[in-house]
Amino acid sequence: MSFLPDPLRMLVKSPFLFDFTSDGPLPFALRQKFFWGCVELPGEHLLKSKQVLMTGATSGVGLEASRQLLKLGTRLIMGIRNIKKAEKLKKDLEAEITGSSIQILPVDMASFQSIDHFISILKEGDIQIDIAILNAGFFSRGNSPTSDGYDPLFQVNFLSTAYFSMLLMPILRRPSAVSRVVFISSEGHAWADTSSTETLSFEEFKGVRSEDEENNYCLSKLFIALFAQRLAEYTNPDELVVVTTTPGFCASSFFPDSMGLLTRIIKVISARSVERGGRLHVQAAITDASIAHGAYFRDGTPSSLSRFAESKEGKALSKHLWQEVQNFAKSRGKTFNS
Repeated sequence: MSFLPDPLRMLVKSPFLFDFTSDGPLPFALRQKFFWGCVELPGEHLLKSKQVLMTGATSGVGLEASRQLLKLGTRLIMGIRNIKKAEKLKKDLEAEITGSSIQILPVDMASFQSIDHFISILKEGDIQIDIAILNAGFFSRGNSPTSDGYDPLFQVNFLSTAYFSMLLMPILRRPSAVSRVVFISSEGHAWADTSSTETLSFEEFKGVRSEDEENNYCLSKLFIALFAQRLAEYTNPDELVVVTTTPGFCASSFFPDSMGLLTRIIKVISARSVERGGRLHVQAAITDASIAHGAYFRDGTPSSLSRFAESKEGKALSKHLWQEVQNFAKSRGKTFNS
């Protein structure tokens, strides 16, 4: 199937290709342009003086969400790997949006050491975070292991994000205000082959797990959605709101062949604009806590996760992933008190 453009290949390789429920890839493709419930965002300064951390903010939906947040009056912290690129974007955003407050801090989600360093910067600088949007994620082919030895899709999209969120907990939780963490999953979480997850061990993801990058990506997005739901169960929404969202398929440079002719045609036909995708991120960050806490937002409205995620097996995997992340954190000398 290497001749197929990336978005189409991900749909066709799904083991649920002919699932015509809301979980299936074909209903997802039809919803993309024609059915989405994202409300208009409120006027400027709704979030005035709120400090928002955004990872993966240099392109696509993350950049657009950052732009919209600045227009709502936030002070933005961009957690960025490519500092040179971020500095240019900072200048562009400041020129575009009068009075913008933007701080750039280095973090590489493919490195646990970099994440530890980022957290130490926040603590040493007594930097408070009101909303953390953990947007960093990617999809690629022909991957090599990260410097930590893991499959990069697994580490960046799931394990680093889960680990990062745990380290942020003491910073987010404050007696004086309700904070929020937003996880970014994907509708592709419903297309993961879960047949090998009963005895899952993170050791399986050392090195490059397999050449089936589509399934590796879908698994990583399933894992982060399950982790987020478990985290929500352990947190008090009067202190910290935990929410998961997905922007859907957007007309960004997310796929490796994003500039290929066929992929560009597919984006014109079915992709949402990055502006709409960014709005979905922001909506998850501002929706009332009574609705948002523990919710999964799809097409701008609270929805159920996949049938597997909601099943007995999915709940068991959620519990197992939670414990595995705890064990991983302990192996790095970190603990998390829920």
